[in-house]
Amino acid sequence: MQSMAKDPNRPAKLTIFTTLKFIYKENGIKGLYRGVTPRIGLGIWQTVCMVSFADYVKAWCVFIGMPTVPDFLICFTG
Repeated sequence: MQSMAKDPNRPAKLTIFTTLKFIYKENGIKGLYRGVTPRIGLGIWQTVCMVSFADYVKAWCVFIGMPTVPDFLICFTG
């Protein structure tokens, strides 16, 4: 695996602090934020898909005459 590859520059004991120090030393401040923007974009995309999919499922349930809250969930909702 890539993370298990031996690197003479990498600290032997990887704690949070030593990992942050190593990333900062190797890549600077940009290295600490690498991957944040794609992760935020992915989170936005996943949220939009889940919310819109839930709305379509609710509309479909109303269309076929199914109650919006399934009977087995009524005991949990009060």
